[in-house]
Amino acid sequence: MGLPASVLTGALGTIAPATAIRTTEACVAAYFDHWLRGRDGRLPERPSPIYPAREFVS
Repeated sequence: MGLPASVLTGALGTIAPATAIRTTEACVAAYFDHWLRGRDGRLPERPSPIYPAREFVS
């Protein structure tokens, strides 16, 4: 993209791609399990030690 590294990390962060994918997949799966399949699974409501890279913003 030709942008300085500081601009990219400021906008995208420094999370490893594999970690980002694994965390996103877990959150999407929990959402669909809860709302579409009617399962009692817990939706991501707060930080979790299983996915420490995930941040909550309000």
